[in-house]
Amino acid sequence: MESTAHREHNLGANMKVKLKKGEKLSSNMNYCGLELDDWIALNQGKQVEMDFIPDKIKEQVEGVSAIRKGEK
Repeated sequence: MESTAHREHNLGANMKVKLKKGEKLSSNMNYCGLELDDWIALNQGKQVEMDFIPDKIKEQVEGVSAIRKGEK
């Protein structure tokens, strides 16, 4: 079985991401490994704070900003 570290792109810190222009996430594959609220927000063009990016979507999102501890 493949470990989680190999399936997900670890950002090392929290980061805000958004979908690249023209991208939409499929609801197949259990919402691409995202929480439903994050999946909905990304498909609505919103920025979402993440600790890691699932491999299934890493080519469809782009980083907006890094979040340092205490900034939340």
